[in-house]
Amino acid sequence: MHKLTLHGWPGNVRELENVIERAVLLSEDGVIRPEHITISDAEGLEVEKSFRELKRQVIERFEISYMKSLLTLHQGNITKAARAAKKSRRAFWQLMRKHRINVSNSA
Repeated sequence: MHKLTLHGWPGNVRELENVIERAVLLSEDGVIRPEHITISDAEGLEVEKSFRELKRQVIERFEISYMKSLLTLHQGNITKAARAAKKSRRAFWQLMRKHRINVSNSA
């Protein structure tokens, strides 16, 4: 129940029905256990989305995490972080702007 209540259910009732049907099929003894509830993949991405949308989400999460890590490692120095990423300072700054990453909130 905990897993089911934590999910936002963007697909509403149809998505919930699909998850429950899958869980029933996976349960061998008629008891639905947490491991039978497959709402999302390991990254927390919704299974119902298209390949393109999931790929975009994964790339976005990676870029944000990677850039914040570099900025933290280089104590907010954009030039050093960009150099470590093997990107120009301008390209790195544009990605920061795209993802609304400020040096102050990178930690």
